[in-house]
Amino acid sequence: MLNSIENKCVSYILFMQDVMKCRDLIGAQPFNKVIIVARSSQWRVYEFLESDIAQSFVNLLVIAKSDKLASPLEEMPYILYTHELYMDGLGSSAAQVLTSWKNGTLTRPKLNLFPRKMSQGFAGHRFIVALAHQPPYVIKRDTDGEGNMKWEGVEVRLIRLLAQKYNFTTDLREAHNTETLGIGKAVTQEVETRKADIGIGGLYVVAEKINKVDVSYGHSQDCAAFISLTSTALPRWRAIMGPFQWSVWLTLTLTYLFAIFPLSFSDRHSLRYLIETPEEAENMFWYVFGTFTNCFSFSGSKSWGKSEKITTRLLIGFYWIFTIIITACYTGSIIAFVTIPVFPETVDTVKQLLSGHYQIGTLDKGGWEYWFENSSDPYTTKLLRQVDYVPTVADGIKNITSAFFWSYAFLGSRAELDYVVRTNYTTTSKRAVLHISSECFVPFGVAVNFGINTVYTQVLDKGIIRAVESGFLKKIGSDVEWEMMRTATGKFLQVSLRFLQI
Repeated sequence: MLNSIENKCVSYILFMQDVMKCRDLIGAQPFNKVIIVARSSQWRVYEFLESDIAQSFVNLLVIAKSDKLASPLEEMPYILYTHELYMDGLGSSAAQVLTSWKNGTLTRPKLNLFPRKMSQGFAGHRFIVALAHQPPYVIKRDTDGEGNMKWEGVEVRLIRLLAQKYNFTTDLREAHNTETLGIGKAVTQEVETRKADIGIGGLYVVAEKINKVDVSYGHSQDCAAFISLTSTALPRWRAIMGPFQWSVWLTLTLTYLFAIFPLSFSDRHSLRYLIETPEEAENMFWYVFGTFTNCFSFSGSKSWGKSEKITTRLLIGFYWIFTIIITACYTGSIIAFVTIPVFPETVDTVKQLLSGHYQIGTLDKGGWEYWFENSSDPYTTKLLRQVDYVPTVADGIKNITSAFFWSYAFLGSRAELDYVVRTNYTTTSKRAVLHISSECFVPFGVAVNFGINTVYTQVLDKGIIRAVESGFLKKIGSDVEWEMMRTATGKFLQVSLRFLQI
């Protein structure tokens, strides 16, 4: 019966012989109104309202006959009950009598039959919070160097703010299996399996979580962005090949390759010699190539350098002069290309990554490995055709700074990348000057996760909305940035790209 009921905004009226079975019938209802007409005794109703079964309903009204004996001329009165949730630190509930129905009217006619619950907070109740290191939202710090860890970050401070507002305590517990599942999946699993009441850690609002946990209002905006070396560090191939365009290199290669045939024909008056002695074709190629390096190393009896044909000698002379001109042009161009302080544009778009033939890396878990597999954008599909999966962000940045031939870019959370770069890297080396793309590859909302169909979700969600609308969350983000993002020398960092966008 429970599986056949759709999760819609409806009201329920249940006629129950035993009130203890109502949750089995309609499941937990933290938002919808539930009216139960019970044939149970008054003591059974009290037992139900104080049990964890009734805690699955917020807007609850129970109607039951009074056990008080009425005179033969009087109608049996009905008592209307509800409950008070979170009466103490243990999360207990208590029965509450609202009014009664007697002689065709309510004894308290102007009473709200569905009073607001948890208006005074949670009476010091302890919520278990699952979290994992995901800066700047959750930051795990070693405070004394002896393994005593302290949790900080935007979401940690947000939960502490809600705890003060709604009178509850927190038990921060690091999520298990983060190395195998990834931070997002590990924290979500803790909440889904009811090992934790709240989950934080820069968790993105994605479709795969909707049916597993309740997701709060998105308090922050993050996005997938690329990080790469800045323009001051040129790849080796670009420094070598940069002075000439590809069309010039192609023309030069063809010129020196096909130089074999006119030289051979001018000396032998036939190309049969190349066919009968193919090993000489290789010698001829290296001879022609040797003119480019001015290294005339072939001086055997059959070499062109000892040819008595004037035509052959003239062709060799022309190729030698041509090579001197090309060498002089290349030398002047590479000096200008390397020394003139003209910086190429930084990599900020997918098209620039494609044109630069970048190798793309990203995390091998947490959702990054499949979030972009079914993208309809042709540029994204081409760019992520061959992705290098790494276990940590640190490994991805290491690949960027150590890339030798092909340039490397890492795809990850812009907020985390900004934090990692600003707290771990300096500008003393060109190989450590990193740039985060200004283009938001994919936007993601960041939210807090709650157990599905829990009664406290709506209350805490309203608190998060108020924190965002009042500017408190922006203030929290500024405080975390100011206090946490310092250089290795302890100095405050300069203002950079803000990781928190409201």
